[in-house]
Amino acid sequence: RRVHGETSDGTPAADYVAFTYHHALTTLTDPAILDLLIGIHRIIYGKVWGSGGANYSKGFFGAEMSFVESAIPTLVSQGIEWAIVSNSKLSRACENYPFSKNADNTLPPNPADQ
Repeated sequence: RRVHGETSDGTPAADYVAFTYHHALTTLTDPAILDLLIGIHRIIYGKVWGSGGANYSKGFFGAEMSFVESAIPTLVSQGIEWAIVSNSKLSRACENYPFSKNADNTLPPNPADQ
């Protein structure tokens, strides 16, 4: 986990992770557009927080917890080293995931992902 310096009392400062500027869903966004939207976020970050290059987070949060493996090359090209992924996505990839149609409020896990 990367932390951006310290607060005035020495407490570790928050890491404002990379994000898509227009709240685009990573899973539905063309790689070139994803690259552009993260780039715009980097510029705005730099204007608000200073130095958008050196201090820009190495982490990424996809809007609505969206993430897709095909985005990895774009994230890497932006200097992103890690991404926040929903625990439900990770859990559903486990064998014997206890899927409950009423409790999960989502489609059953894809057996190919388990």
